[in-house]
Amino acid sequence: MVQLSPHTAATADSPGRPQPVASIRPQLIAALAAVGLSGAAYQQGGFYAAGQRYLLVVITGVAVLAAFEAVRIAKAGNGLRWLANWPAGSAPAALISWTMLQAGLHGSIGSGFRLGLLVLAVLVLIAGCTVLDGPSVDWLTSALLLLGAVAGLLAWFGVLNHRASLATPGQGLWRASATLGYPNAAAALLAILALTGLALRCREQAAAALRLNGLLLTATLIGLAATLSRGGLLAFTAGAIALAATLGWRRLLTVGAVPLLGALVGAGGLLPSMPIGARSHYLPALSALLLGLLIGAVPLADPASCAGRPRLAVLTRARRLPVVLAASGLAVAGLSWLAAGQHTFARLGAARFSLHSADRGAAWNAVWHQIGKHPVTGSGPGLRQLSWQSPAGGLRVFTYAHDEYLQLFAELGVIGVGCLLACGYLLVGRLIRQRPQPGSDRSVWAAAIAAVVAVAVSVLFDFTGHFPAIPLTAAALAGCAGSVHRLSNSNTPQQ
Repeated sequence: MVQLSPHTAATADSPGRPQPVASIRPQLIAALAAVGLSGAAYQQGGFYAAGQRYLLVVITGVAVLAAFEAVRIAKAGNGLRWLANWPAGSAPAALISWTMLQAGLHGSIGSGFRLGLLVLAVLVLIAGCTVLDGPSVDWLTSALLLLGAVAGLLAWFGVLNHRASLATPGQGLWRASATLGYPNAAAALLAILALTGLALRCREQAAAALRLNGLLLTATLIGLAATLSRGGLLAFTAGAIALAATLGWRRLLTVGAVPLLGALVGAGGLLPSMPIGARSHYLPALSALLLGLLIGAVPLADPASCAGRPRLAVLTRARRLPVVLAASGLAVAGLSWLAAGQHTFARLGAARFSLHSADRGAAWNAVWHQIGKHPVTGSGPGLRQLSWQSPAGGLRVFTYAHDEYLQLFAELGVIGVGCLLACGYLLVGRLIRQRPQPGSDRSVWAAAIAAVVAVAVSVLFDFTGHFPAIPLTAAALAGCAGSVHRLSNSNTPQQ
């Protein structure tokens, strides 16, 4: 028996019956989500009021369209039982209520309102993306990968040209920040988008699609490397571990080795241009970028090997392996020669290849000092004065705790942290319950889990949660993973 999409009411037994036109709302929701996240990323991640107002308009549009589409799905008989049974709305509601109560008590209504709206926007985007159909989910995830590639190339360009709007000077080096204005925030967003591309690459797909995916993924990874963000690297690593746990480490190594190699080559060309005061070295940077993108576009992994138990297709395509290795070896050797200069590597080693961070440690001491004053209820949302008397003398003042968990602890106390942890627990539980059936495509579901893990790790080391584009991107993926159409298709037995 031919199995039809849930968008059609006709059956194979009644071919003469006119079939209703599929709703265009899922495509509009996917387009709005892609436009909203891209615009937020362009407007410094939605950090400032202008970007937040833009997001408010877009999220409102998603909410309206999703509500109408949910009614249509329910009337069609597919139902929204999974959405109705989701109890996670209680935890976000408690977090929003506690935030607004504390904001009123401490006279920080504006800050409380922004935090409450962000929590609500995450909920709306998750719910909105659950009503997407399969093609809309594919379109949205592909748009996110394209966003990652554009942001990655802008990050690369900013470091090469020492462009202050796209890169940030500090600790003797230029670090990519793309359009987000902050390297660690750019790294967090690029890590999520790179993990999405890596998960999509695990699909069984044609060679042309695999090449395009590899090209975009490599560009995203080059931008991630150009940020020189330790937190971003840790977030990406944690997300990659989650991908390996959900998709299998053999498959991940098979499909990820070539883009990672291309990103290593492409980012290596920036080394001569990274030191502050150095001139822009266009020849090695452009040569390495083009070579890296070409390497990343080589489909070493046979798409057929991504189904079932994958094998390292590199071993079965030996005719391509020498070419890739020779090109990579020449690129690395040439870049090492061009980037020769011990001062560059000394700056990298001192500034980025170390786990020690005096400023971050001082900020954590300052926030713990503030937490000690009001451990249960907190000091109110919008806390921007964290001070600490250092043992060496002198008062250190910080605007952010560089740890969103500690920041929330200081602002909303242990009650607020408890609400946040409950939200995370229910979201992860929701994703686990939506694990696709054996034999079904797991790429979007795995990307959602990896994105949530990456965000959870990223906010542990910086204030990246203050950039709405970052948690909202993970929210969109979480909603796509729970699409009612995808779940209906994967749970329906084949006939």
